[in-house]
Amino acid sequence: MPLAGGMLLAALFIGGACGRESGKERALDFESYEWSKITAGADADSLALAIDGYSGRWQCSGRGVLPVNLGGKDVSVLRDTLAQLAGIEIGKKGEVAMRIPSEMRPLENANDTLPARSRLVKNLSLNLLTPDVAVFRIYSYSYSEGAAHGVYANTYLNYDLAQGNVVTFADLFGITHDDAILAAIADHLDEAGVERFDFNDADDDAADASSARRLPLPTTFCITDTGVDFMYGIYTIAPYAAGEPRVSFNAYELADWLTPAGRRLLGVETTE
Repeated sequence: MPLAGGMLLAALFIGGACGRESGKERALDFESYEWSKITAGADADSLALAIDGYSGRWQCSGRGVLPVNLGGKDVSVLRDTLAQLAGIEIGKKGEVAMRIPSEMRPLENANDTLPARSRLVKNLSLNLLTPDVAVFRIYSYSYSEGAAHGVYANTYLNYDLAQGNVVTFADLFGITHDDAILAAIADHLDEAGVERFDFNDADDDAADASSARRLPLPTTFCITDTGVDFMYGIYTIAPYAAGEPRVSFNAYELADWLTPAGRRLLGVETTE
């Protein structure tokens, strides 16, 4: 299983350059990795007896970047969280290996010349880096031999560089604005013409049921250089053909709902 590790990016931010946290400096270092492995499905032998020409093998691969130093903060928990999301294991000496899913089994002496009709991809990338936040994107793709199509997902992890913690939905908006934010998301989806599932309960009164606006909280979100993007996974609120519905907001559109931490992370000046 080929592995590659090395410094991919090293940066030094001076907060005053962006008008925030003047005089503070943060060293930010990352390392890259890459892996590839052939595995077999746990039920490959039984399926091979039932399906003519079934190989049962998976071509698994992944590449990405992991934080080494983020402004002197302890990044061990962050690295472990990213590793879990990216489907990898980090050894004591920093070596990276695939975390084999329970539905697969390793193949001894397997190499890339073996035919593999199923595919699993797990990529981890740095999506955004500002003086205040680092945003990581985990892209997953899976195709099982014989299936009509593959399944993919994008997951984002937003990391507060100043506080040294993962940013949650509640960190940005508190716990009192869910309904307002979901209504705004529904408006954007309507404007984009996204035909979504009706999440109203059958027992709702006529006024609520006719609006057909009730939605679950977004599957994932990412801070952008202009605001926040909210995303839903495939099949979460709409059919597969709709893909992953994404709703983008500029920071000023969300200003009334942001917590003090949210204002800092999005660069929104406080009105107080």
